[in-house]
Amino acid sequence: MMSTPSFHAGIIKARQRVLFVVTLLGAAQGGHLKVLQLFVERGANIHSLLPSGANVMHFAAAGGHIGVVKYLLEHQVAPDVKHDDGPTPLLLAASAGHAEVVRLLLSTGQVDVNQTSGGGRAALTWAVARGQKEVVNELMKSEAIDLNTRDGFATPLAIAAVMGRETIFEMLFADPRFDKSSHIAFWLASMGTTVSVVKVLEDANSEWFYALYSKKALLLAAEYASEEVLQYLLDREIDTRERVPPPRSNPLLEEEITQFLLSGQTDIECGWYPLQCAVKSMNTGKVRAILKHPGIDINAQSNLNNNSETPLHVAVRHTVANQDVIRALLDHPDIKVNVRNKDGRTPLACAATLATLGKLGVVQLFLSRDDVEKFPFDEYGDTPLLLAAQKGHASTVDFLLSQPDTHVWHANHEGKTALALAVEFGHPQIVRRLLASEFGATMNDVKVVREKAAANLVCNANKPAKGNELWRRSECHRLLSERLEKE
Repeated sequence: MMSTPSFHAGIIKARQRVLFVVTLLGAAQGGHLKVLQLFVERGANIHSLLPSGANVMHFAAAGGHIGVVKYLLEHQVAPDVKHDDGPTPLLLAASAGHAEVVRLLLSTGQVDVNQTSGGGRAALTWAVARGQKEVVNELMKSEAIDLNTRDGFATPLAIAAVMGRETIFEMLFADPRFDKSSHIAFWLASMGTTVSVVKVLEDANSEWFYALYSKKALLLAAEYASEEVLQYLLDREIDTRERVPPPRSNPLLEEEITQFLLSGQTDIECGWYPLQCAVKSMNTGKVRAILKHPGIDINAQSNLNNNSETPLHVAVRHTVANQDVIRALLDHPDIKVNVRNKDGRTPLACAATLATLGKLGVVQLFLSRDDVEKFPFDEYGDTPLLLAAQKGHASTVDFLLSQPDTHVWHANHEGKTALALAVEFGHPQIVRRLLASEFGATMNDVKVVREKAAANLVCNANKPAKGNELWRRSECHRLLSERLEKE
């Protein structure tokens, strides 16, 4: 069926309208006032909305083009249209730091200064977070503004505190409309980099406020703050030996703060000590600062996930190639290197089982000490050698095999040796190493392992294999069979 001329004409007009709108928005965003005026003179509709709800004012405000914004306001373009995901022209201008545009939009009396974006952030919150001092100043002039608006849990004052926006923090703090007794602001300041901000919040509140919230502040500082902030709080003689209890056990805590602490951003609710948090930060300076604190218990075990981990366990899990944090802990005269977590694993065993780059160096560091138990059994009967063989850490296995009096053929509670685990999880390089003549694998050892390996291959034949998993397991079986044929 042939198209009619009127159909083609409709298509052309539709394309022209789209081109008009796109060019109009581009002119607004680029600040090309004369181009914008030309299109308006030729019939472009400056009140058009995109499917998302945005209009030409959004683009002009986001670009910070004061002349274009004035022109649009003179032509009665709506200054407070809300985009689908929340931003109004005011929000866009504030987040981009366009103070003049913010001032002009507020002067219309037609914009909601407290309107939030999809993420719950108001214009003031955006400006504070991005350090836009001039914009903050303009927004604070509005009588309608809510200075204590919350972005999820934090007020603009708290955000300025944690981000170290010292000048903006002072501006906000000086305004009597702000709530200065917020423990959130104090805690977030303790996660920041600026000691002066922490001091200001302390001075504004009573001793009971500090006594109630300082221990949690220290915990946050240990993991997130600068060394200067941590040292300041340590100098206040906070007890670093006290494990911080769950915040929900404190009836004085507000619901918002409890939500903040339970949000996964900190481990406060799990009962950690400041030293564990400093170790997690991998900041050697902060670790050494806490270790110098009088009465520190370097072997204290946290109850995070009921793991009963010491700082040394945490250091092994979080340290990659940098061993300075572990060395700082090992240098302490009171360190106990063989403390076991809930699985009965020592820090050495944890180092053997982790695949992260650099753990071999940690294993070597532990085994260079005379006080380290070299082949500890965990709750399942596994030794560091068995754990490394199961995970496929060939270099760690080689190093452990080089140690004197290595229990090469120790079996765990399931009767599995390092060889059996290496075969089961498909690590032919380790299997080849363990079958070397110097380790004395018996015919019976190899035969039993091969039979189980053959049975596993049959059982898993119809199961989808990951990567080269099937080849690796088949190669392990081949190595066992080859060894038996040589006997």
